[in-house]
Amino acid sequence: MTRRWHQPFPINPWIVVVFIAMLGVIVSVQGLIPYLVAGRSFDGYAVLAPSLIAFLLWLLASPLINDLAHYMVSMDRSLAWRMSVGLVVFAILSFVHSAVSLWLFSLRYTLFEQMSLNLDFHALLGMNLLQSALELVMLLGLLVSAVLFRRAQRQATDLIMRERDLANAKTEALTLQLQPHFLFNALHSVSGLIDGEPDKAHAMLEKTGNFLRTILTSTKQSHGTLADEVTHLRNYVSMVRERVGQTFQVHFAVPNELNDCMLPSLILQPLVENAFKYGTDGNGGKIEIGAGMDGERLHLWVEDEGCSHQSPVLPSTGVGLANTQARLRALYGSDYFFEAQETTDAGFRVDLKIPFRRSSS
Repeated sequence: MTRRWHQPFPINPWIVVVFIAMLGVIVSVQGLIPYLVAGRSFDGYAVLAPSLIAFLLWLLASPLINDLAHYMVSMDRSLAWRMSVGLVVFAILSFVHSAVSLWLFSLRYTLFEQMSLNLDFHALLGMNLLQSALELVMLLGLLVSAVLFRRAQRQATDLIMRERDLANAKTEALTLQLQPHFLFNALHSVSGLIDGEPDKAHAMLEKTGNFLRTILTSTKQSHGTLADEVTHLRNYVSMVRERVGQTFQVHFAVPNELNDCMLPSLILQPLVENAFKYGTDGNGGKIEIGAGMDGERLHLWVEDEGCSHQSPVLPSTGVGLANTQARLRALYGSDYFFEAQETTDAGFRVDLKIPFRRSSS
């Protein structure tokens, strides 16, 4: 990767200009106070020029100071090395700045006043060097703080993006897991019809293929509307009826005013599959699929009445419940409710509560 010759300012460059100008004005005005308080006359250039020249030079050197700020907080070298280089550059900048500003101040008198100030240059250089170092500390501190602040902002943004991408990846993987799970159940149903009812098995396979095509289309999006979810479930119910006949009842308790509510795509699909597999038998059964509001949350549930006592209870693989809860956790963190429990009449009920949100379209 090519390194930039000059690093971009972590803040608006005009903020740096204003900061330097304000420091120059403040320091210059401080030099006037003793004269104003004593009521004495003064040489305006001699009083104001040193500070104004000094900060004008800092303004010209600000790109180099910005590069130094970036280097001192970079991770390219060890901390000891960066501090050593930083101190050397700091000392050079302070010395050059103090020497040049002093030279420019005295040059004006030499060129325009045709006179020499007869100043002890070495003594003034020592005093000016201390002042230059203090000024550089302020400028460098401002830029280092800005660099660290921008870095923290970028890291926070990157962390949010990574967490979002991870949640999306988990959700996509869990959603894709539904497809082989559903396909296994569908093919298992078809296999029972091939020998005895081949025409029915062929129709079942055709419906299964069409339904899987619909599922593959819907899983390209992480969320869909409640109306879409109900449509998928009605198609699934019709497929199940094709296999077992009209021996069960399915009731959709979904108010029309909630049709545009958003929820994870196919979030109820494995729950309804479980209800058919473990909650109905050849003697019938009833399944309720419902939706409502619970405060500011969308409440969804799937409930079955359970099998009759004469029917064997199939062992559950746990894929449906585990998958549903894992998807909710990946999408909402801890901001959801999930409960699966047996009812008093040997049935089973699963309740979900997720943040309420309507479709924007």
